[in-house]
Amino acid sequence: MWMCLKPALSLEVEPVKHAAQFALLGVTVLAAVVIAIVSKLPEEPIYACERGHLQAAMLVHLARACLATRNCDDETLRNLLERLYSVNKSYNLLLFEVTNLSTSALRSSYGGTAHLVNVTSFEIKTPAGSSKVEVRVEVRATRRHAYVKTVSGVVRSMVNFSLVYTHRYTTPFFNVTLCPLIYPGAEKIVDIRQEGPCRWVIGVPERVELRDEFGIAIRIPP
Repeated sequence: MWMCLKPALSLEVEPVKHAAQFALLGVTVLAAVVIAIVSKLPEEPIYACERGHLQAAMLVHLARACLATRNCDDETLRNLLERLYSVNKSYNLLLFEVTNLSTSALRSSYGGTAHLVNVTSFEIKTPAGSSKVEVRVEVRATRRHAYVKTVSGVVRSMVNFSLVYTHRYTTPFFNVTLCPLIYPGAEKIVDIRQEGPCRWVIGVPERVELRDEFGIAIRIPP
């Protein structure tokens, strides 16, 4: 007895063919939609000018440069700003206008802790109104105990301090708290150990000057 299997095979293959045809049709429709969307895009690229973050960062750097001069006052700050304006004319940085600036230092002490805050601020005029860029450099030193240290056969009297040293940058575009590294200044016998973020243990002669990584002087005690 003979059996013909051809009809059975045709019944199994036919649905697969229909599924493939529908899949191909879907891909074709999707491609047509994508081509239509792309064809409506402008041929030339669109540029957006973002300058707020850049100018705020420049002013932060300018404030640190002023503090590193040892004689940072409003006049020094204004001179540095004029140099920034001259760069702006050459490279067209599109800086916002700085309408006011100031720098000041506030010292206080209580219970063996000396506290110094340097505040440098800039008022800038933006399309949204007046905004402020502020740089706060803060040092808080607490006297712990005295000890002696022998250096090249010479016994030196040292004072141990707990130190908290921070930079805070407040702007309309970003807010940052930074813990700069601290290095000995001209006095090489200083003992420095970092205890944690922004926290140090410093062993110094009775009075000494350190430097942070931006060249800003840190007087101990403040």
